[in-house]
Amino acid sequence: MALLRDFKKYTSKKIVETISNNSQESRKEWLLGMTARAGKKSGNLSEYQLWQHHNQPV
Repeated sequence: MALLRDFKKYTSKKIVETISNNSQESRKEWLLGMTARAGKKSGNLSEYQLWQHHNQPV
């Protein structure tokens, strides 16, 4: 479980960083807005949510 947790944490930070720093990304505001909204809905996240909380293969 720790491996999957660390993978999700690392990749989500890199994805948000890549979107934020890419001046050619035309959907930047939309992508960051959607993930920020999901993070606020979640309750236990302070910023963005890219991954589901459970570790079930869906």
